[in-house]
Amino acid sequence: MTLEDLLSIVVWLSNQCFVRYWAHWNYPCESPWFMGLSLLSGGDLSALIAELKEKGLTYQGSDGLTHLFIVERNDCPQAQSFCGE
Repeated sequence: MTLEDLLSIVVWLSNQCFVRYWAHWNYPCESPWFMGLSLLSGGDLSALIAELKEKGLTYQGSDGLTHLFIVERNDCPQAQSFCGE
């Protein structure tokens, strides 16, 4: 997913719940380069969670209040070396 695609999803989500995103979720690792977002809401997010999974985001779980998703970024030229090298 590109950063532009993730930002479009973040804007769409921000009209429905609180959302936080990371352009480089797994910093300082560079490959694979993951982006992330978390949802925070007191309401039922099951429909949004299902829709985000359909869009290709990987659900990492919940701590009861926030729901974390990650997705690999495919438009980043810096993401060429493996973490730890």
